Amino acid sequence: MGIRRAGKSFLLYQRIQQLLVRDVQWNEMLYINFEDERLVGMTANDLNLLLEVHLGMAVTMNN
Repeated sequence: MGIRRAGKSFLLYQRIQQLLVRDVQWNEMLYINFEDERLVGMTANDLNLLLEVHLGMAVTMNN
């Protein structure tokens, strides 16, 4: 959250690249674009479910 055109997305993508260099795997990261129209009406419970599913998939992929 912040002012427009301040580089927030760039900093996020830069951080993702740093994590990848440190051998953090893609399946250990979750990026959610809250401007995606498919998320209109999403509740806090929906977000929690999304995080739980992602964690479950990451655990399954690492085993």
